[in-house]
Amino acid sequence: MADRGPGEAVDSALSYSVLENDADIYTGPSDEYGPRINYARGAGSGKSGRLYLGLRAAAPHVILVTTYIAFLLVGGAFFFLLEGKAGGAEDVATDVEYMEYQLVKERMDKMMDHLNLTQAEMETMGNWSLLWKALDYMVEGPYGLDFDFGPDHHRKSVRDELSFGRSVMFCATTIATIGYGDSIPQTATGKLLVVIFSLVGIPLTLIVYADIGKLLAKGVSLLVDRWRYRGGAPKRQTDTDPEAPVILVLIILVVFILLAAAIMSLLEGWYYQDALYFTFITLTTIGFGDIVPISHHDHVSSFIFLLLFFLLSFSVLAMCIVLLLPKTMALISKVAGKVGF
Repeated sequence: MADRGPGEAVDSALSYSVLENDADIYTGPSDEYGPRINYARGAGSGKSGRLYLGLRAAAPHVILVTTYIAFLLVGGAFFFLLEGKAGGAEDVATDVEYMEYQLVKERMDKMMDHLNLTQAEMETMGNWSLLWKALDYMVEGPYGLDFDFGPDHHRKSVRDELSFGRSVMFCATTIATIGYGDSIPQTATGKLLVVIFSLVGIPLTLIVYADIGKLLAKGVSLLVDRWRYRGGAPKRQTDTDPEAPVILVLIILVVFILLAAAIMSLLEGWYYQDALYFTFITLTTIGFGDIVPISHHDHVSSFIFLLLFFLLSFSVLAMCIVLLLPKTMALISKVAGKVGF
């Protein structure tokens, strides 16, 4: 690596060290991002110089994330205007849950009929209406459903109305290739919008995840090096591939999943095992859609958390891939060498 200029004693700041490779402050050969630019001119020295260089280095990443969020909001607005007039998107998951609930109710009715309980026995078991209220709560709690069992067993769902927050989340899950299936476009214009939106949004999403994942990987790698060489040994050069021990990467991934599931459980009122299941299904982009969040329909805090959840989930996954890639490629090369390739 080329020698750096006089104002280069900035490696003590972790945030700048992570971004150092993205805005090199010397004029040198081109790298994977193009020609390196000399930002040191006029930057000054000391804390103000470090702040200037840090802001210049962070600017491309901030612009990229801002573009991604603005793209989601604009797409959500268009989808809301188009599909809101059509009465909302179709809720496949709601229908499945309702059918399951009705099946449980019918089985309990048959069970009670076969028992031939007397009135005294019924009173001993407790108030029947309270029992059904408890059952309704069990359905409403984990899945956010609101059933009104009148004479005709008419169903009402709190997810029948298409809100702006729900439209944005639909766009986020679409371009993240999760596709829960709880909402789908019903109008021809809405379907065309989804196609065009996805053609642009999926590549943008992958770029954003890869960019944030690489930054996170640099930060983890730098912390590992500082801990490993805390006695004063030479530091890793910033132009080398970031890497970390496999066990540490797995710990980070597991801890993130557990924490995200805990927060999701609190926000949605789910059982923790359901929230953990949902987090895993989302992180792996399986997206069955049997359990989907709905609190963001009415709560801004839940809406913001879900946006951050989608953004960080795949960024953390990208970080793990970046950190494990050097060891993986080294192992493949070693095996290939042994078999004669």
